[in-house]
Amino acid sequence: MSTTANETGDAASLLADGGFVCDHAAMVFPAAYTATPILLDLVEHGRRPRIKEAALGLLSNALDYFPTAGHNRVDTPYGANVPLCCAIARHIRGRRSALLAHGVHGRSFPS
Repeated sequence: MSTTANETGDAASLLADGGFVCDHAAMVFPAAYTATPILLDLVEHGRRPRIKEAALGLLSNALDYFPTAGHNRVDTPYGANVPLCCAIARHIRGRRSALLAHGVHGRSFPS
């Protein structure tokens, strides 16, 4: 877990450069589905504002970017072969109240 601003920046940068999204190509990878609950926990319970901001940014990217060809579906507890964006959005909808406390960025997520 990141405890300093530099560690938070490093972790967010690694995730944004191919951990589960690729900023340069605006792509999202299936790992984003698995990472979404962790990022939501950071938004809700993170100790530092920068950690919360980084998590919000990564969640936003996961919904805004396009899945890589051939990797646009995931298996979930509620169905197999679910579109990646729908699976991520379902996680986010389940925690919507935690996002509302984060201003415009938090309110911009699907309801």
